[in-house]
Amino acid sequence: MRSLSTGYDPLNRVTGAPYGYLYRSPNQGILAVQSNEYAAPSFGYDAVGNITTIKRMGMVAGVDCFEPKTIDNLSLIYDPASSRLNKVIDSAPADGRPYGFKPGANNNALYQHDDNGNMTYDPHKGLNMQYNFLNLPSQIGQMRLTYDATGRKWSKDGEFGTTSYASGIEYHDGKLEAIYAPDGRMVAEYTNGQITRYRAEYFHQDHLGNTRLGFSDFNQNGRIDLEEENPSTPLNEFEVTQESHYYPFGMNQDGPWYAAVAPENKYLYNGKELSADYEINLYAYGARWYDPAVGRFTGVDPIAEEFPHLSVYNYA
Repeated sequence: MRSLSTGYDPLNRVTGAPYGYLYRSPNQGILAVQSNEYAAPSFGYDAVGNITTIKRMGMVAGVDCFEPKTIDNLSLIYDPASSRLNKVIDSAPADGRPYGFKPGANNNALYQHDDNGNMTYDPHKGLNMQYNFLNLPSQIGQMRLTYDATGRKWSKDGEFGTTSYASGIEYHDGKLEAIYAPDGRMVAEYTNGQITRYRAEYFHQDHLGNTRLGFSDFNQNGRIDLEEENPSTPLNEFEVTQESHYYPFGMNQDGPWYAAVAPENKYLYNGKELSADYEINLYAYGARWYDPAVGRFTGVDPIAEEFPHLSVYNYA
């Protein structure tokens, strides 16, 4: 069985999260040994709440199997006057760096921001970002975004097509894709370009709104068929449409989970939409965008003046 335990400091900030599988110790009747394949053993903070260090474990492909190794050992360095992120240095072993934060070749490069505090360049993802008058991104790399006057997102488009949003209804390249509800969605299925039915897909979410599992009755027999002796049968992989696990602050854990079934649900951490197109990997939170790899928003909190004792980029 899997086990997660979380530690906090006196200010209720996460300091560590051992996570892995529990195994029985020899000659003991209790599950006592935690493997910690996906542990996030430590987080550090400065006086205003900016995360200064992050350590994460993950499963890294070895010669014959996956092995638990350090994938992130991050040091985050800030402008002391503004809390703007200057750089992130990853000291993880070389075989762990392609996972997690993924520093690439720019392990010592500088982030850039505009006069309003919005991040305009991410050196590790190679992303240039432009913003509109609402301080919302109008372009992230190759992805373009449009909004109405209140900041509600209307569309995003790029090389992988155009997604349009209309109060929980989403279209892809002009064709209805899905209708979303709090506990799932109705997925439009097509034959010869015509909608033939709407398939119900349900999401299991935890107490924070994180989507953990998706499932759908593809064969319409009134149940989700699972075989306990073999949890990886083709039918299981088909009717379990998605499985997601998260580190503290929302970064996805890579592992032997059920693969997502197209069209992939993108509403994951906190139920927010993840834009993974072009390796962007940012969550849209409405008023601003969020990078789960470093636990920070890309822009200033619109109500930051109400919390002068905290960093304006805090995850909260």
